[in-house]
Amino acid sequence: MSHDPGRTTDLRIYLAAAGLLLLGCVIGFIVRDRMNGKPKHPFTSLREPGWEYVNPLLDCEQAGNILQDDELRPIEQSIEDFIKHRLNRTWASEVGVYYRELNDGPWFAIGNTEKFRPASLLKVPLMISVLKQAETDPGILKKKVRFDDREIAALPNPVTKAMQFGRTYTVEELLEQMIVYSDNIATYLLDNVVDLDILRQTYRDLGLPNPYRRVNSPPVVVAASDYMISAYDYAAFFRILYNASYLSKQMSDKALRLLSMTDFKTGLIAGVPPHIKVAHKWGTHLSGPNNEIKQLHDCGIVYYPEHPYLLCIMTSGSSLEYLDDAIAAVSRAVYENIDKQHRR
Repeated sequence: MSHDPGRTTDLRIYLAAAGLLLLGCVIGFIVRDRMNGKPKHPFTSLREPGWEYVNPLLDCEQAGNILQDDELRPIEQSIEDFIKHRLNRTWASEVGVYYRELNDGPWFAIGNTEKFRPASLLKVPLMISVLKQAETDPGILKKKVRFDDREIAALPNPVTKAMQFGRTYTVEELLEQMIVYSDNIATYLLDNVVDLDILRQTYRDLGLPNPYRRVNSPPVVVAASDYMISAYDYAAFFRILYNASYLSKQMSDKALRLLSMTDFKTGLIAGVPPHIKVAHKWGTHLSGPNNEIKQLHDCGIVYYPEHPYLLCIMTSGSSLEYLDDAIAAVSRAVYENIDKQHRR
């Protein structure tokens, strides 16, 4: 059988155009939500079955009253009341919450004007950028990076599985170390691997300010220390992973699988039953003359059967332990509301 190069070229153009259309569709809804700042009715979607962590978006269009507001309002009202009246103010002085039903569902944001220091949450867009780079340069995941910087080795880095000084790691191993154990050394090494243009483009594509800049002493890519983001805006990174609308389906699934292995077992996870999978990332930030201002955040996807939802909770207060309890309490309140609506 003869091969028609013209037909192959047409097919590639078609597939590329379809991919750009879907990416534009998803990002368009993200930007629209951000501009309007109000819960909207969902859009209909056609999705590809058969994946464990992602639910690839194949087509979408604006919908009418597919889901009525009365399905969303009880959850939103319950969480608002919980934060205002039942959440002890000694637990958290500021709380930002973003919730979204992921399969064609509505969303709400509480405290969506509140911005926080993202800290280790920035490891997710870094991972996305490295995986984006790997789509055109697959060999980068096998690239070897040596951990031999004594200055970096001396920095505080409390992790449950420490890296070994002098050892060589692949980029793929560094991604796992960074996401699963929130390892700052792995993050530093990956900062010097990632293409800065791709990293910046990841933020640009989602309409978010870019926190990264390159410094020469020592030569490294660093995030601005004063960078702040809301739970409302940060949630976009998990949406594009779930929809497989930015990375390929394989890379999106790989990213969420790593996030499901995170060794932080309190926060969001403490609010759901043990059998429910959660793909999430947490982060802490300390500030003030005596580190008296604490911030703790936990954002991710809760895989409630047939009704997965995205929940991002950012908090600020005087005690990390209390903030941890606050996140778990909000997570539990959300889960109980979802379970009440959808329990068979």
